[in-house]
Amino acid sequence: DHPMDAVTNGIHIPTWDKIQSRDTIWEEHRENKRKLLSKIKEVSGVTFGEHELLLGWARRMVAYKRPLALFERLSRFRQIAQQTDRPVRVVIAGQAPPGDANGTELLQKLESMFSNELKGQAVYLPNYNLALAELLVSGCDVWLNTPVVGFEACGTSGMKAGLNGVLPATTRDGWISEVELFGIGWILDSDRIHDHILDVLENDIIPMYYARDESGVPRQWVSHMQNARELIQNEFNATKMLRNYIEKMYVPAIASLHI
Repeated sequence: DHPMDAVTNGIHIPTWDKIQSRDTIWEEHRENKRKLLSKIKEVSGVTFGEHELLLGWARRMVAYKRPLALFERLSRFRQIAQQTDRPVRVVIAGQAPPGDANGTELLQKLESMFSNELKGQAVYLPNYNLALAELLVSGCDVWLNTPVVGFEACGTSGMKAGLNGVLPATTRDGWISEVELFGIGWILDSDRIHDHILDVLENDIIPMYYARDESGVPRQWVSHMQNARELIQNEFNATKMLRNYIEKMYVPAIASLHI
């Protein structure tokens, strides 16, 4: 019986921004990626190459976020990802909520898979915290977001990644439902996520990432990075969020008091 309105979260740009200039975004991203790869080697002992496509997923381990979506068709994923000239690497981080048996089971399945079928190709980083998050949202090449549509409140990690030129591959949930990702990233079909995520990876993400010019730069990919950064800077910053709260909620509430 009460009217409701919505305000979309925004991120604190100075805290999460690891890029100095739009024009040097590729070079700066490579440096951020090297920092993440160093952390991966330190924690897991696994060495990924800086020129290898790196997919990242990091958030709470809960069922609706579907942390195993990329690996449900494991044999096909391995066939796609193990091409010697266009390899795909994966880093995942996150923790199960305390007392969440389903989340703990998901994490155990993930760790088992990474220790066996995907050993050396995918890694899990424990002890997820803000410092690790900063490395992940600035150092991955693609940010995976796979929730069942209708369950994600907002998804600010994708904003932090986009700010740093990390391209989104995501279902249309949370803040993604408000934007058009053409020229920025890829929308995943939530209803057929296990197949579609691999279709997009094989047919769109991999070819674009490995299409390099004579200088070794993926020009179309860099253009997407710049577009992602500009979207977050302009539309999903904390300043705009606070302005929305003030204009849509606080000011009308005060006015209704007839002070």
